Amino acid sequence: MTMRVLMFTPFLPPNAGGIALAVHHLTQGLVEEGANVCAAAPGRHNPQLESTLYNVYRFAIPRGTWRFHLEDHVFAWFLKRAVRASRPDVIHAHNAIPTGSACVRLPRACGIPVVLTCHGEDIQSLPELNRGYRLVPRHSARIAAAIARADALVALTPDMRQDYLDAGSAATHITIIPNAIAPTAPERTLRADARRRLEIDDKAFVILAVGRNIPEKGFAFLLQALGHLAQSPQPVVTLICGRDVTQLKSEVATRNPGPDLRLFDHAAPLGQPSRCPPGTPSMEELYAAADILVMPSLVEAMGLVTAEAMAAGLPVVAFDSPGTRHVVQAGLTGLLVPARSARQLAEAIEDLRRDPQKRQSLGAMGAKAARRYDRRTVARSHLDLYEKLIRTNERILT
Repeated sequence: MTMRVLMFTPFLPPNAGGIALAVHHLTQGLVEEGANVCAAAPGRHNPQLESTLYNVYRFAIPRGTWRFHLEDHVFAWFLKRAVRASRPDVIHAHNAIPTGSACVRLPRACGIPVVLTCHGEDIQSLPELNRGYRLVPRHSARIAAAIARADALVALTPDMRQDYLDAGSAATHITIIPNAIAPTAPERTLRADARRRLEIDDKAFVILAVGRNIPEKGFAFLLQALGHLAQSPQPVVTLICGRDVTQLKSEVATRNPGPDLRLFDHAAPLGQPSRCPPGTPSMEELYAAADILVMPSLVEAMGLVTAEAMAAGLPVVAFDSPGTRHVVQAGLTGLLVPARSARQLAEAIEDLRRDPQKRQSLGAMGAKAARRYDRRTVARSHLDLYEKLIRTNERILT
């Protein structure tokens, strides 16, 4: 009998954020493994920009919902409608609020087990940067209720498992399963084409960094590190891509990090239709053109970009920070340096710039290690968890 799964998520493509892409890749992997999946998410249905491999149930958020803190009620109402429409064997909620907290309002009499995956800010805390919803009392109570209601919790990394424990979860309720990535990685043979389209000298050393322009992504440390890089006869090009990164221009002028720094607010994600402006590069092009990925983030849920870059054969230079340290294997798939040390970040970048053979070795190992993030592999781990919960639930009901 085909398993029916309802994905309940605040984001879904064409949104290009990490949660949307993680849910999309997992959902497609589940379908490829034989499951019947419906994804419920707010937004307008657009067949041209949504997957045809799984059903999508869209709903609109009424005006005033967020202003009057009615999101749990609104999401719960739509969840009940989605449950009636899809008749799932299991509900998989993504993010503790508002989707996870909305599940609290779903009567247990429905007899449907609930899996919850937190994706970062909803469970992680970084008090020095005022990051994390658990630092806000109203949100903290909702997150605690969502975690307590869930029949199982998925932690993307061991660091996140500890976050669940700190939030009051029982260890027996937590299963570590990483996010999934697109099944096809850019071929390194596309390097010349990608560099030609991006107008980058084939002899240049290209640094890539990807993420939203927010403090915890650590771009300030990267800009500082670029200023520390030794002068070299080899041209160095730095590409930074992510929402609002063009706002870094003022900081770039202050820090003077280098002569060839390019900022992109948009890039078409891997394996997804794009609604980015014309002339926008694709992530495939950026990965193909780059020599290394630099991940200066101070905290990550897991880091889809890091896993994608590894799958594309790129060595990674990253801060030894929560989430990232469990994706990058120091000395095997990349280099980890102490968090917030711009000078050591620069030294690691320079180390790889000077050693093409080391870059090739780390990149090859990274491509092998990234196989664990293949969407069908990740989907099978989720299916094992779903089946266990369904069997347990059937015993309870009988």
